Amino acid sequence: MAGILDIFKDMLDRLEAGARVDVQTHRQNPPGAWAPIRDRVVATLGMIDDIAREVDAAPADAACSR
Repeated sequence: MAGILDIFKDMLDRLEAGARVDVQTHRQNPPGAWAPIRDRVVATLGMIDDIAREVDAAPADAACSR
């Protein structure tokens, strides 16, 4: 799962490094405009990764008892 998280982080970094064109206004976004969005997405992916690790670490019968 960590590999998927790394892929998404890389994609988000490339998005921020690329052309920052606002589709509605066609103006350039200032550097760092994507940072808050990237941070939220990375945090969400981190939570998903944590949950996946907990599920993988849980005994098989624990999932059935929930």
